[in-house]
Amino acid sequence: MSTAEMVLGCADSFNTMHALEGYERLLLDGMLGDQSLLTRSDGVERLCEASTPLLETAPVDLYAPGSLGPDSVRRLIAPHHWSLPHRR
Repeated sequence: MSTAEMVLGCADSFNTMHALEGYERLLLDGMLGDQSLLTRSDGVERLCEASTPLLETAPVDLYAPGSLGPDSVRRLIAPHHWSLPHRR
């Protein structure tokens, strides 16, 4: 027995060129019969039932596309901040 060094090149281990995006993978799984990540129809109906009163009465805060959201949300998270790598 002796000491050895292990090198794991993750970039070469996975086929990133043909990797599926999240929804592409979800749709493919559904078409192949894997429903483990899909919501059943009764779950969707219950979600609609529970959220409809909120959606009908809650005020909507508009904000500019590409922004970090409405001022009301930024005030809620202050003094914290969003940590987004592409916005430094």
